[in-house]
Amino acid sequence: MHYPLPWAGLSADDIPMTSLPSTLTDLPLLSETELAELDRFLASDATPDQTMMVDAIDGYLTALSLGPVEVPTERWMPGIWGAGGAAGPRFQDAEQERHITGLILRHRSGIAAALDANPAGLNPIFDAVSYQDKAREYLDGEMWSYGFIQGISLARSAWQPLFEDQEAMEALLPIYVLGADGLTPEQRLLGNTPLKREALTRRIPVSIDALWRFWHPGHRPTARPAPTVPLRHAEARVGRNDPCPCGSGRKWKKCCGAH
Repeated sequence: MHYPLPWAGLSADDIPMTSLPSTLTDLPLLSETELAELDRFLASDATPDQTMMVDAIDGYLTALSLGPVEVPTERWMPGIWGAGGAAGPRFQDAEQERHITGLILRHRSGIAAALDANPAGLNPIFDAVSYQDKAREYLDGEMWSYGFIQGISLARSAWQPLFEDQEAMEALLPIYVLGADGLTPEQRLLGNTPLKREALTRRIPVSIDALWRFWHPGHRPTARPAPTVPLRHAEARVGRNDPCPCGSGRKWKKCCGAH
């Protein structure tokens, strides 16, 4: 998959908000500093409570990048800010709007380029979380998987051939168990402990490769795999939309989870 390059050589701040592309460009990948900056904005009071964080956005954009159809930017961008995208963020000014939007577009472009180079080498953004009653931290791809499932939902009818293929559905299973609603009791058992969730999370890179190959059977990778580097959180596991354990009454991602 190759994308046109109308903005080649431009930085994120050069991308005009009034002209969001339907296809993305090969802009540079975000640095760790830029990912941290984006995550701080997403967790701030300027965004709706249901805004995706960087890990969920990473899964969301991965589904859009490897799927069977191109979803226009003006259709998927609102989904980052919550269900239906009715209430977007409150940007300080047009410059901040261009900057944050540019970071998201660059991340979308970077994922697409990484998949094109080598789908087996994509570096998903997972949580590495600790639990109060556990001695070590565990990888947890829940929010990444949630984002991926939301990305599928934007073009569900186009994904139907995959749903009818048993091998492809087996590849999707780890993502589905971690990120979907309405699981059967048997499916919930597959991810009902931190160790099981970690095992499912570690299968996701293999799933990405298999799903990409399902939709792009003639693709040949051009680069070597890259290691998965998780996000790490020192605090005990708390859902992003759960009440903050500090007792403030605010959601965790808008309170202690924002730091």
